[in-house]
Amino acid sequence: LSAEYNMEYFNLYDALYYYCMDHEIALTDLLHDGLHPNDRGYRVMYYLYLKGFNLAPSYVPVELPQT
Repeated sequence: LSAEYNMEYFNLYDALYYYCMDHEIALTDLLHDGLHPNDRGYRVMYYLYLKGFNLAPSYVPVELPQT
């Protein structure tokens, strides 16, 4: 759909998955019930979304989980 309307597409799931791999965090550590994000998961997703669209500031605006 994004290609049809010439809109940018950002795969948040892949970004979250690779963030966890890069920082050696279990994906389940960012999920409340195995499916829905917990507070830390939402903070990471927010930052990744901003970063994916080049809207993130040069500093990390939220406290991300430590590795």
